[in-house]
Amino acid sequence: SVRLYNPFHFESYNSLNSVFDQRLLGELEFFSGTYPLYLGDSLSAAMSLRPPAPDSLKNRREIGVGSYQLSYFQSKVNADDSLLFSLRSSSPEAGHLLESQDLGHPEYIDSYLRYQWEAPSGRSYAANLLWYGDDLSLGSDTTGEEAEANYSSAYAWLRTDGPAEEGIRWSATIGLGYLENERAGWVNQPAKVRGDLTERIDQLVVFASQDFSLLQDERSLAWGWEFRHLDAHYAMSSHRFIDPAFSHLGNIPRAPVESFKGNEQGQQAALYLIGKYRIGEQLFIDTGFRLDAQNFDGSEAINPAFRMGLLYQPHYSVDLRAAWGRYTQAQALNDLPIADLETAIAAPQKGNQLVLSLDWTLPVFEAEFKAEIYRKDIESVNSYYDNLSNAFTLLPELQPDRVRISPQRYRADGVELSVEVPVGPGSVWANYAYATARDRVDGIFVERSWDQGRTFNGRIQFALAGWELALSAGFHEGWLTTPLLLSGDRVLSGPRNSERFDHFLSIDAKAIRRFPFSYGELRVELGVSNLGNRENQIGTDYRVSGDVLGDTPFYGVSRTGFIDFFWTF
Repeated sequence: SVRLYNPFHFESYNSLNSVFDQRLLGELEFFSGTYPLYLGDSLSAAMSLRPPAPDSLKNRREIGVGSYQLSYFQSKVNADDSLLFSLRSSSPEAGHLLESQDLGHPEYIDSYLRYQWEAPSGRSYAANLLWYGDDLSLGSDTTGEEAEANYSSAYAWLRTDGPAEEGIRWSATIGLGYLENERAGWVNQPAKVRGDLTERIDQLVVFASQDFSLLQDERSLAWGWEFRHLDAHYAMSSHRFIDPAFSHLGNIPRAPVESFKGNEQGQQAALYLIGKYRIGEQLFIDTGFRLDAQNFDGSEAINPAFRMGLLYQPHYSVDLRAAWGRYTQAQALNDLPIADLETAIAAPQKGNQLVLSLDWTLPVFEAEFKAEIYRKDIESVNSYYDNLSNAFTLLPELQPDRVRISPQRYRADGVELSVEVPVGPGSVWANYAYATARDRVDGIFVERSWDQGRTFNGRIQFALAGWELALSAGFHEGWLTTPLLLSGDRVLSGPRNSERFDHFLSIDAKAIRRFPFSYGELRVELGVSNLGNRENQIGTDYRVSGDVLGDTPFYGVSRTGFIDFFWTF
């Protein structure tokens, strides 16, 4: 497997888009809790993406022209080889739309190429190239900020799969990746803060891995190893002057002028072993162990992780699962917060997770019901950085409300329920979750800023007069924020994350129609996001004017329509 760093577009916009065209996906697995050990080290979720197998591809070309995206896709299959290619780019209108709402000007591009061939020996080889990048600009005269950020990543890797011999299958991967992150900009907010910041992080990673599997009637085994050599270079400089009225908010000691240049080099390696066993007709057990090691300049660590899981099937339509595991997560070199004056790699984080779940299929209604309850308890937590009132900025380190959070513990608990029911040619799906994400700081549990409390998502799909129609709704409690107040000539903060913005709500509609022709097919997709044009608050900008502290809210994207045309031939 190949680990991707920052595999989303628009990181500063809550990572809105994946860098993978959905037409490239043959299989997608999302693990919100107990993900398999072969996927690496992480404290939270993991996503496994696999391109389609050559025997599932067809000779196909598709050109897409839409309101916010331009694309080209091609797949080609021969007897012994296949080609898969995708190229996507944001259209000029995508940036202009958000810019008109004071949400910045984002642009992106991504491209993927895979050539796979079968050797006479029975081995298959796949050469892969992936490149993606974002150009973001944010700010205006009204916000008193202008900044640009450029993120780009490139990966090249070769994978080979061997034929099964004595029931053992294996695969090997070798490749390299290069990441380049750059930010630059300034703030000039009178009676608050002024300054500028430039930052650049370059990272090279060389990686190799090998995976084995043995499948038998009552059990299966999987084992493997992976290795990464990483080399990162850093450069940062900043100037900042905070108005005395706002100088009491942050807790990061910072000189008016700061700069840093350095590099970090090291290796990460891992071994894993996974076993799955069947006991009788109804009980399945899986166990696994993983050992992660890292060696960076001045930082060495060896961390064990494990999984234990049970699957009980009292009826063919019911799955009861229980999973418990030890998790670790090393800090990625490209995530080192040098602009917050942290220049040393942190120790890996460690914690435990427990998940109980139920999957129930109701044959009468052909409905699928799922329920899950989980607890994530991280007792070794790294410090992180946050802004008390408004995180919607490309230069959060310059704002006076920037704070360093150093929890003694982190805990996340949640319950999630979902149901999907087919209705004629369509379906109805609904999901409800109640979750908390809290830090223990100075002996008190405090919710993290992205704690959303109650969440509901629903979707209705149906066909009408040749159209494929979908109506979806998303709701969650508002993000948490810290109130600021004016006391004399000082701006002070209330209890951190003690208030919530109003709830988030977005209703979206989409319609698809296909028009076949003798020489191809035209597909039309159109829709509207945030149909009700709701103002969903995402931040607050505080300014002092005389003896009054003004607060200006920031809102997310308003009602937005789109239309896309895809020509397949």
